[in-house]
Amino acid sequence: MPGLSAGRPQKLSDQQKYKALSLLRVGKSAAAIGRMLGVSRSTISRLKNEAPSEND
Repeated sequence: MPGLSAGRPQKLSDQQKYKALSLLRVGKSAAAIGRMLGVSRSTISRLKNEAPSEND
């Protein structure tokens, strides 16, 4: 069916992902960021692992 996407909806918008990555860079913990954004620590950790590093 055109217009439908398969899979689970994303927990974080692109803006929230950018904010989370920015907070990680300044030293905030994944648990603290998760509490702020209403997601689990593992969601933030997964985001960190998927993001390209600054050295790439």
